[in-house]
Amino acid sequence: MDFYDSTDAEEGVFTDNTNTVDMFNSLKAKQLYNPLLLTAVDHAIRSDVKFRVGHIPGEENGIADALSRFDYTRISDLAPSMEIFSFTPPQLVLGAEKL
Repeated sequence: MDFYDSTDAEEGVFTDNTNTVDMFNSLKAKQLYNPLLLTAVDHAIRSDVKFRVGHIPGEENGIADALSRFDYTRISDLAPSMEIFSFTPPQLVLGAEKL
């Protein structure tokens, strides 16, 4: 299914990281990333949120590229009204619980 043709998707996540796209679209991850994938999918199911993850190369996705490089000056230049909030991952992702 083409990301842009999906009529079921309610939320879209665009990233310049192909590994992230592959992980969410296949629902398969390396053992290290399984807790992250499980937590995200569990949250989506419990919240009744449908989402798709699509790839946009960093050269075409300036904000994602700048975020991944912690380049806040560039983000401010690209999207002056953007607000960035801190994020604390769920404890499961941090390894507090074992699956």
